[in-house]
Amino acid sequence: MSVLGEARAQSSAGAPALRQARIAWDSGSLESAERHYREALEKGGLAPNEVLEGYVRLGSIRAALGKKESAIAAFKAASILDDKFVV
Repeated sequence: MSVLGEARAQSSAGAPALRQARIAWDSGSLESAERHYREALEKGGLAPNEVLEGYVRLGSIRAALGKKESAIAAFKAASILDDKFVV
Protein backbone atom coordinates (compact mmCIF):
# COMPACT_ATOMS: atom_id res chain seq x y z
CA MET A 1 0.00 0.00 0.00
CA SER A 2 1.32 3.47 -0.82
CA VAL A 3 1.94 6.12 1.83
CA LEU A 4 -1.00 8.11 0.46
CA GLY A 5 -3.23 5.04 0.53
CA GLU A 6 -2.18 4.32 4.10
CA ALA A 7 -2.89 7.91 5.16
CA ARG A 8 -6.30 7.82 3.51
CA ALA A 9 -7.11 4.47 5.14
CA GLN A 10 -6.25 5.87 8.56
CA SER A 11 -8.58 8.86 8.17
CA SER A 12 -11.61 7.34 6.43
CA ALA A 13 -14.86 6.28 8.09
CA GLY A 14 -14.22 2.69 7.07
CA ALA A 15 -10.59 2.65 8.23
CA PRO A 16 -11.09 1.01 11.63
CA ALA A 17 -13.16 -1.80 10.13
CA LEU A 18 -10.64 -2.24 7.30
CA ARG A 19 -7.81 -2.62 9.80
CA GLN A 20 -9.84 -5.19 11.75
CA ALA A 21 -10.73 -7.01 8.52
CA ARG A 22 -7.07 -7.32 7.55
CA ILE A 23 -6.13 -8.62 10.99
CA ALA A 24 -8.94 -11.18 10.87
CA TRP A 25 -7.98 -12.19 7.30
CA ASP A 26 -4.33 -12.65 8.27
CA SER A 27 -5.30 -14.81 11.25
CA GLY A 28 -7.74 -16.92 9.22
CA SER A 29 -10.87 -15.71 11.05
CA LEU A 30 -13.08 -15.72 7.97
CA GLU A 31 -16.41 -14.90 9.62
CA SER A 32 -14.88 -11.92 11.43
CA ALA A 33 -13.05 -10.77 8.30
CA GLU A 34 -16.26 -10.96 6.28
CA ARG A 35 -18.11 -8.84 8.82
CA HIS A 36 -15.35 -6.22 9.01
CA TYR A 37 -14.79 -5.98 5.23
CA ARG A 38 -18.54 -5.49 4.74
CA GLU A 39 -18.57 -2.81 7.44
CA ALA A 40 -15.56 -1.02 5.91
CA LEU A 41 -17.23 -0.94 2.50
CA GLU A 42 -20.52 0.26 3.96
CA LYS A 43 -18.89 3.08 5.95
CA GLY A 44 -16.92 4.21 2.91
CA GLY A 45 -14.11 6.67 2.45
CA LEU A 46 -11.70 3.99 1.24
CA ALA A 47 -9.26 4.40 -1.62
CA PRO A 48 -10.19 2.59 -4.87
CA ASN A 49 -7.58 -0.12 -4.26
CA GLU A 50 -8.99 -0.69 -0.77
CA VAL A 51 -12.53 -1.02 -2.12
CA LEU A 52 -11.25 -3.53 -4.66
CA GLU A 53 -9.44 -5.42 -1.89
CA GLY A 54 -12.66 -5.50 0.11
CA TYR A 55 -14.74 -7.01 -2.67
CA VAL A 56 -12.08 -9.54 -3.71
CA ARG A 57 -11.58 -10.65 -0.12
CA LEU A 58 -15.35 -10.83 0.46
CA GLY A 59 -15.67 -13.03 -2.61
CA SER A 60 -12.85 -15.28 -1.43
CA ILE A 61 -14.21 -15.54 2.11
CA ARG A 62 -17.74 -16.24 0.98
CA ALA A 63 -16.56 -18.89 -1.49
CA ALA A 64 -14.58 -20.59 1.29
CA LEU A 65 -17.66 -20.49 3.54
CA GLY A 66 -19.84 -22.02 0.83
CA LYS A 67 -21.83 -18.83 0.19
CA LYS A 68 -21.75 -19.21 -3.59
CA GLU A 69 -24.25 -16.53 -4.65
CA SER A 70 -22.85 -13.81 -2.40
CA ALA A 71 -19.29 -14.77 -3.42
CA ILE A 72 -20.23 -14.31 -7.07
CA ALA A 73 -21.85 -10.95 -6.27
CA ALA A 74 -18.67 -9.75 -4.54
CA PHE A 75 -16.48 -10.89 -7.45
CA LYS A 76 -18.83 -9.14 -9.91
CA ALA A 77 -18.46 -5.92 -7.92
CA ALA A 78 -14.67 -6.34 -8.05
CA SER A 79 -14.77 -6.91 -11.80
CA ILE A 80 -16.65 -3.65 -12.28
CA LEU A 81 -13.88 -1.82 -10.46
CA ASP A 82 -11.03 -3.66 -12.20
CA ASP A 83 -11.61 -6.28 -14.88
CA LYS A 84 -8.13 -7.68 -14.24
CA PHE A 85 -8.42 -8.14 -10.47
CA VAL A 86 -6.52 -11.02 -8.89
CA VAL A 87 -7.88 -13.36 -6.24
